[in-house]
Amino acid sequence: DLFWESLVLLESALLLDNGYATAWAYAGRYHGALDNIQNALHATEQALACDPKDVAGLEQRAAALARVGRYEEAEDAIDRRLQQAGEWWAFAVKAWILMRTGRAEGALALLDRAVGAVPEDEAHRSQRALCLRVLDREDQAVADYRWIWERRDLGRARSWMPHTIASAGCVLGELDETVDRIEAALQRPTLDQAGLWCLLG
Repeated sequence: DLFWESLVLLESALLLDNGYATAWAYAGRYHGALDNIQNALHATEQALACDPKDVAGLEQRAAALARVGRYEEAEDAIDRRLQQAGEWWAFAVKAWILMRTGRAEGALALLDRAVGAVPEDEAHRSQRALCLRVLDREDQAVADYRWIWERRDLGRARSWMPHTIASAGCVLGELDETVDRIEAALQRPTLDQAGLWCLLG
């Protein structure tokens, strides 16, 4: 698995320089992708201990904290990141925190900007669709899910997370194909297997 291989290389780099903040940050990112949440929290904490202003460290610390519901700390980290420079991935993390803390309108404003700036990014559209559903704007949410579903077999979609396509299929009622896609994804090494099992259930 490429994420495990990446972690081995990062740990080798950290043996040579234990104060390499960005290496700690990416270790946190890859541990998070592999659902090793405690390791992700430790690695991102180490990143900011090495350099409190490290951009990757702040991004990944915010993402790790948000995953365990520590939203106030996560928002502080992502705000410090955004003070340095705005990037759409960081705005999406901020939107996720806003949505989870009852501020969906604010989240939607950020996601509208993200989709407008990167219209081909399926993750921003999927997140916006979820936000729209929280706001009971179902028709608009369906439009974003349909955009994803209609592109599910195009070349670029090969790199999309299976969960993104499956979520769209579930909302649109395309259940047979969605189940087939989830079962196929679970037969191979796949990120977010827990999310796929939840959808299948």
